[in-house]
Amino acid sequence: MAAPSNSAFPHDVEIDGKVYGVRLAPGQDWIGKAYFRLKQESLLPVFFHENPTVSLSEFLAWAMNATVLGCFANPDDPTLDTTELMGAVFVRNSKKIGEDLTIEVGEFFFRGVQHRYTELFGKMGVSFCFRVLKVAAIFGVTPVNNRVGCRYPKCLGFEQLGPIPNFVGWGGKSVPAILSFLTRERWISLQEGM
Repeated sequence: MAAPSNSAFPHDVEIDGKVYGVRLAPGQDWIGKAYFRLKQESLLPVFFHENPTVSLSEFLAWAMNATVLGCFANPDDPTLDTTELMGAVFVRNSKKIGEDLTIEVGEFFFRGVQHRYTELFGKMGVSFCFRVLKVAAIFGVTPVNNRVGCRYPKCLGFEQLGPIPNFVGWGGKSVPAILSFLTRERWISLQEGM
């Protein structure tokens, strides 16, 4: 899947004088900063539940095999002085079946952002996947141990299946997971219903 340019993000939102938007993460420095902040906020084992002791080099290698959308405050500050990374959407495991493209997504948001902008950034990420990447469907897999992570996709319009027994790792053990999915048709109908 070819990475689009940042001109593909026309839907920034201004709240209280601050601009919020989703952009392609500008390189390994931002991804490295995300790793250390996830570690500092004890979120690395939650997001990277299959390998909670992931090293920086493993995290960078994993991220380089994904399309990483950074969720930023003031995303277009040319100096990056006021740009703040607030979370990310990872697009990975794309599969083309005929003319349809299906992708797996994962998201994380730092603690100061959670509950304030997660739904906004999630909808921006979903919109990007359908409008720019032109996918037919999006899916994600969440361990049932991550209760908030299991509820979150519903606020974005995802449907869910499960729990599926012994499907993912959590803390070194096999645990059930919820499969969340959203088709382009459902997303369009949700947009029209707003």
